[in-house]
Amino acid sequence: GYVGQTAIKTRQALNEGRYGVILIDEAYILTIDEGGSSNNSFRQEAVTEMLLFLEEEQKSGDTIVILAGYTEPLEKMIKSHKGFSSRVENMIYFDEYTNEQCLSIFKGFLAKAKPSCVLADDAEAYAISQIEQMKSQDDFGNGRDMRVLAKKIVAVHNNRIVKLLQNESGDELTDEIISTITSEDFE
Repeated sequence: GYVGQTAIKTRQALNEGRYGVILIDEAYILTIDEGGSSNNSFRQEAVTEMLLFLEEEQKSGDTIVILAGYTEPLEKMIKSHKGFSSRVENMIYFDEYTNEQCLSIFKGFLAKAKPSCVLADDAEAYAISQIEQMKSQDDFGNGRDMRVLAKKIVAVHNNRIVKLLQNESGDELTDEIISTITSEDFE
């Protein structure tokens, strides 16, 4: 791309959402200073165009624009640019998911896995422990991290099942064994 093109493309994208709801997830990425990186001029074009659009929409009230993301970077973005602070009328804060909500999301991803999996009762404590550890990290991503955890655990589980098949111990591998995530899969 070239300087000037970003403003045009940004305006086109914003106009497509006019008279509706526009969701800009992780909008603060547009204002991150990367120490003079060559793409800062592109980012500034996008921000300028977004601010012009927000000003127009503030007057007409035809469009709802939602800037979504993590609280701290969003607040920093809004405070760092006077254009945002004068155009962002409402801030709505959502609590992070509880451990139980994360567990439910995790189980949902297990159910959607190929093959579909369920979590054994004895494995729930291991899952909660893993979730608590993940939530203590600054970059915890709620549902996204539950998806990543589910993929990881399903891969470990599948490897365990393959080893059981190769072992040929004579034990029958039932559908329940094949589809159940156990505490072993968390170790």
